[in-house]
Amino acid sequence: QTASDRTTINPGPVMVTFSTVPTGLSYMVGSNSYASQQTLTLTNGTTQTISTTSPQTASGVQNTFSSWSDSGAISHSITVSSTTGTASYTANFSTSYQLTTSGSPAGAGTVTPASGLYDNSGSMVNLGAMAAPGYGFSSWTGNVANPNSSSTTITMNSPQTVTANFIALTVGVSPAALYFPARAQGVASAPQTLTFTNQSSAPVTISSVSNGLSDYTISNNTCSGVIAGGNSCTLQVTFAPSTTGTRSDTLSFTDNAMGSPQTVSLSGEGYNAANSRS
Repeated sequence: QTASDRTTINPGPVMVTFSTVPTGLSYMVGSNSYASQQTLTLTNGTTQTISTTSPQTASGVQNTFSSWSDSGAISHSITVSSTTGTASYTANFSTSYQLTTSGSPAGAGTVTPASGLYDNSGSMVNLGAMAAPGYGFSSWTGNVANPNSSSTTITMNSPQTVTANFIALTVGVSPAALYFPARAQGVASAPQTLTFTNQSSAPVTISSVSNGLSDYTISNNTCSGVIAGGNSCTLQVTFAPSTTGTRSDTLSFTDNAMGSPQTVSLSGEGYNAANSRS
């Protein structure tokens, strides 16, 4: 063996450092387990198996194996060798965080994505809240970008918990019934007004206002689309009997509030003007 050959191999023990990134994750050297950086004195030329497990999860943090610093597999053999008497091996992991989602009260709506999924550190996740019939979205609780929008985002820089808050949508219609005094056939009454009030703080959407008989005509209708929380809309109903006798009908407000459709009873009577006494 030449002098130059003798300088390429350290004949004595080798100090080998083992670690993980992030720190504190578990790994094995041979049959020994560790969860912190270790510097071990190993015999030059010997073979050791180094390994780790993946994923490693605790308290909403999930670390998934990426690579060893020597590009070896998750479990592989190394030959202890160093010209300087020191060597090092690092297990690298990628980190993701758990997103916990829920809706309140239970059953009032759904939230996406599903609860319990893990997302890469630093990633932005889209959130969505969909209210169940009779409920409206109110706000988010958690580190979201816009707590007042049903569609928003959250940045996963740590484990995150978010709750979509919903409120019951309640409305009222006044009066609950309209009565029209007897009218001659084909002669229209004076209009009567109905008021629809959104009694909740979230918006209510009215999809339609309808009735059955042509004897009753809806006019000046401002009750369509979105009615903001605490706001009201109105419409007018006119009665013109198409035939004699009692003419009963129902006017319906179809919306996304509790108890939809809200109904108003309509009643009136028609008579034949030719047969009436002066």
